[in-house]
Amino acid sequence: MKYLVFFISLISLFACSTSSKEESEELVKDDPKSDLMLNDTLCDCTALDLDREKNTIHLSGIDEPYTGWCILYRRGGKVESKRQYANGMLNGSFLSYHPNGELASSIPHKNNRYDGWYIKLNPEGDTIYKRFYVNGAAKDLDSLK
Repeated sequence: MKYLVFFISLISLFACSTSSKEESEELVKDDPKSDLMLNDTLCDCTALDLDREKNTIHLSGIDEPYTGWCILYRRGGKVESKRQYANGMLNGSFLSYHPNGELASSIPHKNNRYDGWYIKLNPEGDTIYKRFYVNGAAKDLDSLK
């Protein structure tokens, strides 16, 4: 049993690691529209689990709520989405990308709720939808294009 716990901890350690400043700057440089401000933690989203009782995210095999960014990749290695967590909740940016690599949407969150401008873009980078949210409630209803 203790070998199983050790193995799971080892996998979690390699699945999510501390990124260097150069790696963080490279992510921002590769996607100038994302306006990322990465902290030290960067993780593959598949290494995260949901605690349904607390409605929080944590690393597989670890009870502590997750804080940092996670990235989900498409087949072939292109980024599908980037999500920012604090204390196990979506707090900050949730960015999704078109298959061509262009930003598809940017949705700021605060405590798992939309909070700020939700913006959708077409594959060419033009804004096609924009709506403002406060604590999960839409405040700007005339923003469809």
